[in-house]
Amino acid sequence: PMITDRSPAAGLPDDPILLGLDLGTTVCKAFVFDGALRILSSAEQHYPLITRSDTEIEQDAEQWWSVSCAVIRASVVKAGVDP
Repeated sequence: PMITDRSPAAGLPDDPILLGLDLGTTVCKAFVFDGALRILSSAEQHYPLITRSDTEIEQDAEQWWSVSCAVIRASVVKAGVDP
């Protein structure tokens, strides 16, 4: 459903801040947007694939989490918004 009531009584800020996260194969990117979907800031961090052999490649889920947290934190700080 569409949210049309953005009054303080509705519990939403007048100009919402949105966060997008792109967790790719070797890089994680975070973007902070204003309510008009303009990019306020972004951050990215690369991480390696774990190559076991010519046919076995893995990724570390704990690394996904730590990298995601780091780029989210960096993009929010760069945007100067209050999380």
